[in-house]
Amino acid sequence: MQTNNFFFSQISPTIPGLSPSENIGFNTFINKGRCNSCHNITGGGGSVNMGHTYGGSGGDLPPTNMPTVGTNTGLDVVYSDHGVMNLTGKPIDDGRFLIPGLRNVELTAPYMHDGRFATLEDVIDFYGHGVKDHPNLAVQLRDFSSENNSVLVGLLNQMNMDFDNGGFMDDAMLMEEFGVFIPAGAPVVAKKLNLTPAEKKGLVDFLKTFTDKTFTNDTRLRDPFVLE
Repeated sequence: MQTNNFFFSQISPTIPGLSPSENIGFNTFINKGRCNSCHNITGGGGSVNMGHTYGGSGGDLPPTNMPTVGTNTGLDVVYSDHGVMNLTGKPIDDGRFLIPGLRNVELTAPYMHDGRFATLEDVIDFYGHGVKDHPNLAVQLRDFSSENNSVLVGLLNQMNMDFDNGGFMDDAMLMEEFGVFIPAGAPVVAKKLNLTPAEKKGLVDFLKTFTDKTFTNDTRLRDPFVLE
């Protein structure tokens, strides 16, 4: 179900109407956190990367060494629920799950595919310092600061510019674009965001601007068995 009457859907990316804390959160979302690399909020406030599908609408499966769909966010080193791999049997799909939208996200706890996080604060803490070094970890969540590779750095910078312009690339697309430039056998190192308390609070406040109170308070939607 689509909802559009929430704060962020009705303002420009300059965000003149946000509170100081919400603006800190917005800037953290776009810049330091790069949350928009998966959660594309431009122009609709929460449209979402659902994962790259090969072969267009026909859905031809990619090669065995390329991910099929979804993103591994480093929740575990060893997954009990293997996500997309449960369907494809491909090890490179281990731990990949589709990414949800952000509309009314403050109302949809608990979070992640298995509900392991009770609050938005828990989610932000996880992305700040809890991401695991899984072999399939999304490129967006990896730390390449130690890699002396000018081509890779250039592609990462281009990717960031694409995000700033409202685009997004999912994990499979990223691997197609520059995965070949990652040195073979290079260890996977998860990125640590090192967010400040103000940035953490700001992110929570910003995410709450996606709440559509007109939708949630609509009495017509309270009981499907009662006509009003």
